[in-house]
Amino acid sequence: MQKKYFKPILITVAAVLAAAAVIGIALSVYSNVARRYDKNDIVAYVDCGDLLGAETDSEIRTTGMPVYAGELEDEMQRRKADVISQYREKDPSLTVDNAFWDTEIDGTTPLKTLRQTALQNVKTYKIQQCLGLQYGLVTDPSYAAFLKDMEAENASRSAAVAAGQVIYGAESFTKDTYYQQMLSYLQNDLKEAMSKTGEPLYADEKDYRAYYEEIKDTSYKKEDERELIALSISFAGNGSNADIDLLDAASAKARIDAAHDFVSDMESWDETAFTAAFPEMTVRTLSLNADTTSQAQKSAPEMYEQAVQLDAGEISPVFEDMSQTDGGAQNSYRFLVCRSFADGGYFPYDEIASALAMQYADDAYDAYIQKLDAAYTATPCGKYDKVDIR
Repeated sequence: MQKKYFKPILITVAAVLAAAAVIGIALSVYSNVARRYDKNDIVAYVDCGDLLGAETDSEIRTTGMPVYAGELEDEMQRRKADVISQYREKDPSLTVDNAFWDTEIDGTTPLKTLRQTALQNVKTYKIQQCLGLQYGLVTDPSYAAFLKDMEAENASRSAAVAAGQVIYGAESFTKDTYYQQMLSYLQNDLKEAMSKTGEPLYADEKDYRAYYEEIKDTSYKKEDERELIALSISFAGNGSNADIDLLDAASAKARIDAAHDFVSDMESWDETAFTAAFPEMTVRTLSLNADTTSQAQKSAPEMYEQAVQLDAGEISPVFEDMSQTDGGAQNSYRFLVCRSFADGGYFPYDEIASALAMQYADDAYDAYIQKLDAAYTATPCGKYDKVDIR
């Protein structure tokens, strides 16, 4: 029986393999025909050549910064999921297949939106590359140079690993990870170069101190100290343990509101009087300070948000605090009484001067790039409309 069926099976397998090869060739041909561009083709120019000084001997000063098809395609891949989500929000029934990208919705297509979004992001990168040329930090802004540098870096790392040497970071880079690292290095180098005397990000002691005053409330405020009393009543939630006797939500809310009114009418906090009037309530004393704030933010975010708004003698509104207990799902209604408050003050300027200088450079750099981004335009050309991610 085996001999009888061996030949037909062999023929069938051969036929399947041959068909697969034909399909593979067809798909390859289709891919090449569909793409119709080379990744080193220039598909746009960013008109930021005037960032280069007159002493710079570069065609970019007159033509603008070239955007290469490979750069645009890579950024389209990075933004692909965002655009899909954008269109699926408009129409959740959309099927994301090859046809999706050419489906006209609101006068455009997902593919056109993706190209435009990616080009704007690449424009920001090219502006920074242009600054890199001006400051001698970039020598070749082409996509081919990017790939060549990445391959050289990966080869170097591979050789180091083979030789048993210690390397820092990834053993090898993808295009995305290498792009992110090179962009980070370029930005850091630009911040340093542009922070020197007379450059766009330069600041002196007066500037730093003014910046400190501007941001100290959000960046350099020490934790205030509060002594609090937390008053709460639990009520049954979905999944509560039936063996635990809990009020329903409406009854619990009525009791906590009554307790809030009772405490508001007190001249000063009297725990004995409170527990006599509301024996079912839980009373806890809390300290909120530099040592406890981090844990409070994680474990009881609703309570923390209410607490930090209180001054001494103040009472928070009633709020719902959802938590899980061993007995099941138990929600609580709570309110807080602030017994005491001490302002934590600020970290002194002299203690944070170094960190402040770096933060100043980061903020000033971001503002400067945003200004340039608004001033310059990326103009498509050549095979821009052919760049695809399918």
